[in-house]
Amino acid sequence: MAFGEITYEYKPADWSQDKFLRLGGFTVVFLNYNKLAQIRDSVASALNQDFPLLEMFFMDDASTDGSGDVMEDLVRQYAGRHKVTVVRNTENQRITGQWNIVSKLATGNWFGMFCADDIAYPNRVSQMAERVRQYPSLLGLCSSGVERDYVSGKEGRHISSSHELKMFKGTDSARKQVSAATPICGATAFWNRSLFEDPLPPAP
Repeated sequence: MAFGEITYEYKPADWSQDKFLRLGGFTVVFLNYNKLAQIRDSVASALNQDFPLLEMFFMDDASTDGSGDVMEDLVRQYAGRHKVTVVRNTENQRITGQWNIVSKLATGNWFGMFCADDIAYPNRVSQMAERVRQYPSLLGLCSSGVERDYVSGKEGRHISSSHELKMFKGTDSARKQVSAATPICGATAFWNRSLFEDPLPPAP
């Protein structure tokens, strides 16, 4: 098995790519590396998103604790409305390496990071989609309260006002600033696919 190998794919019989894109084209990118203690709850929280149609990639970055197998087993049991794919690495690619892999596979307009040590509220994607609808010039946004840190148990607030978001406007200067910095920051990030036109540099 090579890095970035697709080991499982599921697409509902009534999946509509056109409808997926009309709804905004939200792709969930779930990243796991050695999170066996948390993996069951975090996978369930991703699969239980209430948004109508999602494209979902469950990525395992060469885990050594068996969590990749558990993740794939859980995804294989899923029979809901979202389209799901499992991608596994035999060599650790770190965060940006995984994003370079999934950006070539994903078909959505927005990529949202879900991490295996966070438990997302069911409306996490819905909340982000509403902000994208309100602010169509965004390149990216970070929520501050639609998941719970698994280890600490600390819960963020549901998003209720714009001051709880960091929003990046779709200008050339903003694009350069976001791309020059580490564009993938934390489990709360959603990013426009235009930021992934060029490969991301290796993570430190």
